[in-house]
Amino acid sequence: MMSDESVVDGDGDRPPAAGTCVFVIAQDIGHFGYTVHLAKALHAAYGCNIEYWSHASAEKQCPEFATFHSLTDDQRMISFYCRHASRFSSDEENIAFFSASINALMQQEFGDTLDPTVNMAGEAPRVLALKRRLLRPDVLLCVNDLCHVFAWAGAHCETYGVPVLNLCPSQHQLQRTAAECWDAWQTIFGNLKPLSDRSELTAPVVVDEPERFVPVRADPTLVPRAPALYITYAPLVAPHAAILIPAGREVAGPVYMPAAEVVAQQQRQGWEESSLCSWLNEAPGVPVVYVSLGSMVRSLAGCGCAGFVDILLGALLSRPGCRVLTTINQEELSEMFPRRQSDSKIYFSSWAPQLAVLAHPAVRLFVTHGGANSVHESILYAVPMIVIPFFDDQRYNGPRLVELGLAVACLAKDGLTADQVVAAVTLALGDESTGSECADTTSCLQACLVAASTAAVAQDGLGRLVKEACDLCNFSIANPPYHD
Repeated sequence: MMSDESVVDGDGDRPPAAGTCVFVIAQDIGHFGYTVHLAKALHAAYGCNIEYWSHASAEKQCPEFATFHSLTDDQRMISFYCRHASRFSSDEENIAFFSASINALMQQEFGDTLDPTVNMAGEAPRVLALKRRLLRPDVLLCVNDLCHVFAWAGAHCETYGVPVLNLCPSQHQLQRTAAECWDAWQTIFGNLKPLSDRSELTAPVVVDEPERFVPVRADPTLVPRAPALYITYAPLVAPHAAILIPAGREVAGPVYMPAAEVVAQQQRQGWEESSLCSWLNEAPGVPVVYVSLGSMVRSLAGCGCAGFVDILLGALLSRPGCRVLTTINQEELSEMFPRRQSDSKIYFSSWAPQLAVLAHPAVRLFVTHGGANSVHESILYAVPMIVIPFFDDQRYNGPRLVELGLAVACLAKDGLTADQVVAAVTLALGDESTGSECADTTSCLQACLVAASTAAVAQDGLGRLVKEACDLCNFSIANPPYHD
């Protein structure tokens, strides 16, 4: 992976024969991670160049065969949103809080030093460079994230005749529309221009652009338009699908790493030789509870979570007959936990390849925030969940997973008690104190999870993405742009 600055101004030389697929994707793992599998498939099928354009923090996720370009180096607005969007346990409470307080909060935190539109969606010169880049003659396809502030890139391509595959890795729009709070949520960010037809937020165009863009094909309306694809387990949106999915969108299903790989090839040796893998192997028959709350929750204190995590981990450690693996930063916990550094019942890991962890036979329960990637991976390996949502689609995924029998509980972080945690763990693992395995509950849950994992694989989201992308690339090859 390399950052190729030669194309930042739109004038760099690119190998014209192979062509280029440009990915315009948000930085968080749930939006970025699954697209790497599509990029790898396109790179292999066409020998084409792959470019990623995103926030600077996404560069570490960029695959080695691709080049990376930053649209903004400033992550303050994203951090601000994640911290404040997780303040309350319900979406309605948070929307009301944001509506009443967002301007004062931003002024207090940033003063006049931050333009949220630029901070989230890209600095004007870089956005302009991307607009130029997308219209270069070697571009076969733009893969665009329609659920984030880069959604404008897809509309730009459609306007000027470049094939685009729009992807929706979150169904929060459908869920909020069903809950009748989508319009209220959109008005919070009134300085961002909303797309029509119940679409996601998008960045405004760059003001005073120094040039007039020209279509790259004689009639842009003749460029085929693939459906925008929801990257989600279909039953999660089933209650809303028939009524709320806009025309031109479809559910593709989860996107998994191909060939049943559970660790990326370049990480495999490191995983197999790691102390974490050894720890998982050292107590056969003792169930492990895996606790991971997502990549976007970087600071427990900033999200008002440090106290609830103390309760959560304390309850898990008090239960006999299980061990705990967590990616939570130990340094942010209270003083009770540093004394447990030598306790073999708990393992703190700053890095955990989640697929490999969930695939390990010792891992019997997953305490998760309910983000899309985590939900899909838990379903794939039939690991029951306890969901503790923080924000956005997580608040809706949790209750729905309980309805589907894929989670034993959805617990609010505010007011969490040790009794709630112990009761949920007992539903999933049984009661060690009595020797009961809660056979009826656990057997039913496991049967449901196994059925779900089969259905999730059968959906073959990656196969659908590859087919749609290849159809568009083939169109570009057969109908090249008519100007350079």
